[in-house]
Amino acid sequence: MEGEKEELLNSLTAGREHVLGILDELSSEALHRAVLPSSWTCLGLVNHLAFDVERFWFRQVLVGEAIDDDRGAGSESAWLVPSDTKPEVVFGL
Repeated sequence: MEGEKEELLNSLTAGREHVLGILDELSSEALHRAVLPSSWTCLGLVNHLAFDVERFWFRQVLVGEAIDDDRGAGSESAWLVPSDTKPEVVFGL
């Protein structure tokens, strides 16, 4: 099982680095700008991937680890990042 776990972690790390690399040079304004009719933003995407996907699905559902879920995983709130949130806060998740 160790090989599969390492492969999954490597894949997640590569995916994370790919997304962050694409957004690396964007300004705070661009990261907060809604790019879809649903009002999703680049920061909302990163927030969703970090919280709903990595923390909830992988840690809680797959591994069974208890996590603090004060934001309600799977809710629309993961996609909505307040305009006064600094990008560093979201990237630090």
